[in-house]
Amino acid sequence: MTMMAGISARSAAAAVTGLTVDLKWPNDLLVGGRKVGGILTEMHAEPTLVKFVIVGIGLNVNQEKFPRGTGWRGYVAACGNR
Repeated sequence: MTMMAGISARSAAAAVTGLTVDLKWPNDLLVGGRKVGGILTEMHAEPTLVKFVIVGIGLNVNQEKFPRGTGWRGYVAACGNR
């Protein structure tokens, strides 16, 4: 489940920013070698039954000050230029 969420988050971030987003298995999203997000999963199961899975995807989007540019796109673009 973590890998599926990671691949989906990587694809979405790349589509939104137009940058190359790497997935460091199993749960880190990287641009230019810098972490810009991550995936966390938690599962509750019995031997024959998965009761539930929680998937959390976090992206660094709520910063007010960025090294270059403005907003998340500017931050991710800055990471991609390193």
